[in-house]
Amino acid sequence: MCGASNDAMARRCLECGEPQVVAVLKRRSWLRRKFLITLPEGTYTVEYSGWRLGYEQVSVDPGSVLRKTSFWWFVPRFDFDIGGHPAVVEVCVGPWFTIREFRLRIDGRIYYED
Repeated sequence: MCGASNDAMARRCLECGEPQVVAVLKRRSWLRRKFLITLPEGTYTVEYSGWRLGYEQVSVDPGSVLRKTSFWWFVPRFDFDIGGHPAVVEVCVGPWFTIREFRLRIDGRIYYED
């Protein structure tokens, strides 16, 4: 966001009109991340889970579930939509089955990284 003041009702910047996006980490565990995402279109829950047997998934509520099969190792990237905005989850899992790197991008901007 540009850093100017916001119109709280429209969830947009008063100067440039850019949508206000807020991503709050709600849960952080071994192979899981859960976020509460606030967009101008509404509030969404996005959850990454690497605990599925043979596949991983990103679920968007309300919305859809994106599953990818992982034969050899964990899938590094998930592309999906949140309320009409393009979003990406990038994951790097280490040899001890822990998340080494995790990024959440919405509209090309990083909103969470660890």
